[in-house]
Amino acid sequence: LRGHSFPEVAPNLPLREELEKESVDALFETLKEKDADRATTIDPHNKRRIVRALEIVEALGKVPQQKKKPEKHVLWIGIEVDAETLRTRIAKRLTERMDQGMIEEVAALHASGTSWEKLESFGLEYRFIARYLQKNICKEEMLEKLRFAINGYARRQRTWFRKHDDIHWVQSSEEASRLIDSFIATP
Repeated sequence: LRGHSFPEVAPNLPLREELEKESVDALFETLKEKDADRATTIDPHNKRRIVRALEIVEALGKVPQQKKKPEKHVLWIGIEVDAETLRTRIAKRLTERMDQGMIEEVAALHASGTSWEKLESFGLEYRFIARYLQKNICKEEMLEKLRFAINGYARRQRTWFRKHDDIHWVQSSEEASRLIDSFIATP
């Protein structure tokens, strides 16, 4: 939707293993030396993306420039929700997930051979439930930490979306409908 194009370069696992041993600062310096253009558009603290960029540079000589203009005309709509309503919805959803057997699901996954480490990589709920099932935290602490972590994640998502000026934030379905009608009417 933003006109990005991604080079079809298979992961270079031996190179990736070697790069992973380096610090993010050293990797970023290497990227600046090998592809200064890509270095200006990448988060210098995101090791995973820098490693991937270096894999692409190794295969192609440099990271191809991405398209600047999207091929599609897109209407981005964001639904504005106040922080208190969001916290209430998160708490309700968490309670529902627990009532629907989330703890039992994680226990069954572990019993079927999924390691605790792998379960923790599945996401926040799996991470804290795995810790609870290993008896590292009690159920109340698990729920409290999980609620706090989900609220923090929601805050980071809101911050990320706020950086995109092309999103039209609305507070009602009527407001969204007006935007959609206007968008459709515009050639």
